[in-house]
Amino acid sequence: MLPIIYIATLISVQFYGIFEWSMMQFILFGIVGELFLVGYWMSGRKILASKRQRELEKMKAFDL
Repeated sequence: MLPIIYIATLISVQFYGIFEWSMMQFILFGIVGELFLVGYWMSGRKILASKRQRELEKMKAFDL
């Protein structure tokens, strides 16, 4: 959801002329921003997976 909002904001800023960016700068900001958001999402997924694994190990320990 956040990458869609980011791209929509970039397009609206370019459309309304709030910042005067060349097309190359616009594309660069889009790619760099998306890479940042995807990297942040991937690190969050990795943290979530480790939390799930720890919880599963706790459940297995109580089962024994």
